[in-house]
Amino acid sequence: MATQRRKFKAEAIRSIKIAIHPADMTDGGGTSGTYLANNVKLPAGCVVLGTKLNAPVAWSGDVSAVAIVGTAADDDMFYETPESVFAAVSNKYGTPATYPTDLFQAAEVAIQITVTTGTDFTILFNADTARLEVEVYYIDLNAKSK
Repeated sequence: MATQRRKFKAEAIRSIKIAIHPADMTDGGGTSGTYLANNVKLPAGCVVLGTKLNAPVAWSGDVSAVAIVGTAADDDMFYETPESVFAAVSNKYGTPATYPTDLFQAAEVAIQITVTTGTDFTILFNADTARLEVEVYYIDLNAKSK
């Protein structure tokens, strides 16, 4: 039996960064708002390494506002532990929710950010200066060497 070792180039490690404001999110009429990043997607055949959250300007209006990151089908797939965005957050890291199930992405998938409050999500729309930055790190198994 032959064994072959595959070396990955630095170009194979990539990230997708999304920066949003409360007004960018869709309010479902309840306690949560969502943002689905259809304009940039994780490629098919990638392995998600982890997710970084930054809220350089705190969100106002609800002290219980928390964020999770996933997909439309699994809203906490990439960042399972709800992270408060009521206070400024700097470089909080999370890993895929379940190992090894959520690591490999067989199909292209859009990243979804969900912010949940203790009351009605619409109270966050007044937080004009608030911002949330999400960066998902992954290995692109289909990356071509330069």
